[in-house]
Amino acid sequence: MNLKESIIRILKEETQIPSIIRRRVPIKDIEKAFKFSLDDNFRWFSNHDTTIEFEAFAKNVIDGMITLIEQEYFNDDSRIYFDDDNFYFEQIRKPLLKLYYDRIKTKHNKIK
Repeated sequence: MNLKESIIRILKEETQIPSIIRRRVPIKDIEKAFKFSLDDNFRWFSNHDTTIEFEAFAKNVIDGMITLIEQEYFNDDSRIYFDDDNFYFEQIRKPLLKLYYDRIKTKHNKIK
């Protein structure tokens, strides 16, 4: 992949990350929170001999990621409060699900 393709890929990914998060959290830390949440959910469901639908698994991964980001980067004065479920779904969860869909799907398919 050349430099131009790398820049295009990065810009595409960054625009899918909600601005309320992107303005406050470095991209590498967003990625770190996603990976932790994905692996944590994978381990939990793999070790508890239970099945979970993809949609529920994906929701758990994204919500866990957001919780980690909030705990690390937001204090009580600047915390993102998602009292409006519709706002959270449309502006936070939905774009992140779109961004991370393939990686979540791949991990979900590995749950035994």
